[in-house]
Parts: sequence; structure tokens; C-alpha cells
Amino acid sequence: MLSDPLSEVTRKERRNLIGSALTYIIVVKLELVPSKISALGIELSSPAQDTFLSIFALIVCYFLCAFGLYAISDVLVWRQRFQQYLERDDAADLTGVISSRTPDKMKQNISHLAWMYTYPSILSMLRAIFEFILPVIIGVYAISLQIF
Repeated sequence: MLSDPLSEVTRKERRNLIGSALTYIIVVKLELVPSKISALGIELSSPAQDTFLSIFALIVCYFLCAFGLYAISDVLVWRQRFQQYLERDDAADLTGVISSRTPDKMKQNISHLAWMYTYPSILSMLRAIFEFILPVIIGVYAISLQIF
């Protein structure tokens, strides 16, 4: 449950999404839309500045979609690994590896080590929120600035 849920590709898309979305939010909120790009010799009129923001929002939308596609795949793989772990644990119990212990000793061991099974699941859920949901919230918020 505590393994890294993101592949390298998904992690890069996550970085791109968060970076572009936060840059877009800063540009919109602080009204930092460029009126001139001197390196290219371009001056942006007011309609061109709106187009600039629209194109920037589309870039954020692209990264949001890319991250979403890769993240869904990674979540399914992450969940499959956890399911396989549960199945191996059940198989071990059926073969008598675990059940050969006395019930009293098992209860004592389980209650003594319960924290090892509680905290990882909580930490795993927090990590899933941080890794998967937070970037989506940031991206959707950035795009909503252009829409509304």
C-alpha cells in the first residue's frame, strides 16, 4: 500500500500539470498578461491578450487530460497490486501458514501490531489524494478561471 503509485511518465505529466496550472493562475490573478514579447518582436493587443490566455488554458487542459489518462492507468495497477497482496495473504492463511498459530497468540500479535495496518492505509489514502486528486483540483481551478 505504501509503494509509489505513479509511474515515471505520470509523475512528469503531474509536474507539467501543476507547473502550467500554477503559472496560469498567477498570470490571471495578478493580471500579468504580456502586452509585448520583445524576444520575438510581438506586441499583443487586448484581443490578442485574451487569445493568449485562451491558448494557455488549452495547454493546462491538455496536461490535465494527459495526467488523467496516465493516472487512471496507474491507479488500476496500484489497486491490482494491493488486490494481489490480499489474495496472497488469504492463500497463505488457507495453506495453514498463518492458521497454524494458536488463536490466542494470533489475537495478541494482531492487537499489538494493529498500528502497522491502520496507519499505512490512512497514509496510502492521503498519498492518493496528494498524488492524484490535488493536481486535478489545481488544473480544474486554473481552467475555470478562463471559463468564468
